[in-house]
Amino acid sequence: MNTHVILVNTNDEQIGLMPKMEAHQKGILHRAFSISCELKPVSKFIYKAELENGLIEHEYDHVFIGYCDDEPVINKNEANAWKWMDIDALKKDININPALYTAWLKLALDHLTNSLTMEEIKNGSLAIS
Repeated sequence: MNTHVILVNTNDEQIGLMPKMEAHQKGILHRAFSISCELKPVSKFIYKAELENGLIEHEYDHVFIGYCDDEPVINKNEANAWKWMDIDALKKDININPALYTAWLKLALDHLTNSLTMEEIKNGSLAIS
C-alpha cells in the first residue's frame, strides 16, 4: 500500500499530496497527525530533521492534549513501542537518553508544557510511542 501525506505550505494550507516515502526522501513539508481520543488543540510547529537512514522529516506538526484510560493501539509502521510516563519523568529521561527520542517529540513536549497550566500538567501523563 502506498500511503500518501498531505503537503502544506508554512501556513498549514494544503497544496497537494505525495507518497509518504517520496516526501521523506525529498524533505517536502507535510502535515503530521495521529489521534486516538478526543483532543484539544494546544500548539503547532514546523520542524525539519535529517534521519540516520537518509530520509528527511519536514513536517507541520499539531500538538493536542487528550485524556484516555485505554491503552494506545499503535501503528507498527510508525512506532515500535509505547509507555505511560509522567511529564517530569519524560523530560528527565530525554535529558539522560536523548537518542531514544525523536526530534519532533522533544519539540512537541516543549510546546505542550509551555501551553499548559501546572494543574493540567500534574493531572495528566503521556503515552509515548
